[in-house]
Amino acid sequence: GFGLAPITRDGKGFVHTKAGFDGYGSHPTNAYPNGVPNGLIAAAAESGSSVRQKTPFVRPAVKATQEESVAAMDRVIDEETKKIF
Repeated sequence: GFGLAPITRDGKGFVHTKAGFDGYGSHPTNAYPNGVPNGLIAAAAESGSSVRQKTPFVRPAVKATQEESVAAMDRVIDEETKKIF
């Protein structure tokens, strides 16, 4: 599945987390007896491999929401800057 690492703050006011794929698929193989890692499956789908055609799903999602995300970050930066000055 896809998830976020625990969100933490450092002493300098920065917020940290990591987003990524975790866990294993349901089909064990000789190389992956617990199942193929979801991160490996996602990378193969996104970029393609020798046995799989490229099927991007992360890049289109990021591109579709990029303008909205940047605008939201601009609003928060402006609000926080006004609190300081």
